[in-house]
Amino acid sequence: TEPGDAEQPMDRAPTGADGFPTRAEMIRRYSDARGLEAEDIDFYVAFAYWRLACITEGVYARYLHGGMGDRAGEAEQFERRVLDLATAARRVVDGW
Repeated sequence: TEPGDAEQPMDRAPTGADGFPTRAEMIRRYSDARGLEAEDIDFYVAFAYWRLACITEGVYARYLHGGMGDRAGEAEQFERRVLDLATAARRVVDGW
């Protein structure tokens, strides 16, 4: 994400901090460094959101099944994060 994005599925994403390159700058840098065109970047962005949603779902499951000890009260934040990340993936697939 970057400042000004309507969707912010991650609270305090480091890429939203001052000094980070914009999404377009990062895509250009990557393309230049790899000698590739980034035509399919939306696929990779959506996949990254989806992958992170799956990882977060695993953490959420550990909370629900007692794998995090007496910290079960913290599980709710993971439930919301999974939904936000999955929604972000879907929006990218749908064309932002």
